[in-house]
Amino acid sequence: MTQPQPHPAAPTRLSGTVHALGIRLTGAGAVRWRLGALAVRDTVGKPHAPTAPRITDAAADGSELRLRWNRAPGPVRHYEVHQILPDGTRRFLGGTCGTAFFLSGVRREADERSARFQVRAVDELYGVSDAAVTAHRW
Repeated sequence: MTQPQPHPAAPTRLSGTVHALGIRLTGAGAVRWRLGALAVRDTVGKPHAPTAPRITDAAADGSELRLRWNRAPGPVRHYEVHQILPDGTRRFLGGTCGTAFFLSGVRREADERSARFQVRAVDELYGVSDAAVTAHRW
């Protein structure tokens, strides 16, 4: 069986200017809606990850930590900070536009030898980078 081939005239990338966008609303009865600011952008890929995440200050019991990292290259809207739990799930701790985050109320999970944290860059279109990970030993 042969693989389908793309149409010879099909473009490999979109280019040009968008002059109009159509929105179709359907439903029973009156439909109310409001369209705010709208941006159409051509982006490829995801943002770069921040680098060198590290704990720069910690309370004696480890419940308060200061996490820092190096800025991700390219446009970044904000950073998201998560704690990686022992079962591999993540706990959202917050977001910031800066390159540091104060973590308060950090708690040790059962049988956890170190707390692991990840920082991800988020771009203007809410694309998320790979994670930069660091750990704090209890």
